[in-house]
Amino acid sequence: MERCSTGKKVYYTKQDAEDALIEAWERNTYRLGGGPINVYQCQDCHFYHWTSQGQMNERLNHALNDGSIARAREANRWRGKL
Repeated sequence: MERCSTGKKVYYTKQDAEDALIEAWERNTYRLGGGPINVYQCQDCHFYHWTSQGQMNERLNHALNDGSIARAREANRWRGKL
């Protein structure tokens, strides 16, 4: 896993960072205002990182509102029981 000089994990594309952000929300239970909510392009490494600041990522917001993250969490919970 590559890291930036800032210590943050590097995602090579915005799409990769957004996919990983949504997957993190599917695996973990974050309280609103307490977890990563968006991605940004770093001025140091020019790749992408997560942030808990600013507006919520549009794709993440949609996934939370349409229930797909809740369904994925439930599926993960059941997979863990098998």
